[in-house]
Amino acid sequence: SDNGACAENIAGRKLHDSNVPIGARGSYIAYDEPWANVSSTPFRYYKKNTYEGGSATPFIAYWPKQIQAGQLSRQVGHVIDIMPTLSDLAGAPYPTNPAIKLPDGISLRDYLMGASEIKSRQIAWEHFGNRAIIDGKWKLVAHKDADWELYDMEVDRTELNDLSTVETEMKDKLEDAYEKWVKEGYRFR
Repeated sequence: SDNGACAENIAGRKLHDSNVPIGARGSYIAYDEPWANVSSTPFRYYKKNTYEGGSATPFIAYWPKQIQAGQLSRQVGHVIDIMPTLSDLAGAPYPTNPAIKLPDGISLRDYLMGASEIKSRQIAWEHFGNRAIIDGKWKLVAHKDADWELYDMEVDRTELNDLSTVETEMKDKLEDAYEKWVKEGYRFR
């Protein structure tokens, strides 16, 4: 799945050739903000944002002889976890060549195989100046240059109750962790 609904208004950009079928070379369409809002429901905002409407994406895995059908995991994952997961599943150790950096992610193998214990971890990201960091149940998120907002994702997955003025220690802790992530070249260890 892709992340979030596309709310771009492209009507005035003349990118779409109406003489070609949708999906063919030269076609470029979007459904604009009203339909993107519907597509992201119940989450807020869109593809380019770091709120759940722009970042929440299901990870669906199918491996009939290994993964039990119908199971659901609440483990947070990220695209950085795909390489470590595939390496782990294949039994292929990651190269130890010093010129090759170790991936930042973790293997999600145990969760694919049915583990229920959730691993609490920090994941930070930035997209078009929108920024976020999660740590366990907490998520700190902001539009471009706007102030940080803090959400308890266990009780407020739709990010409607900003706790940044109530949980100031957690806000400061996550803001510091985000700044450290930026200064250290976008890597967590």
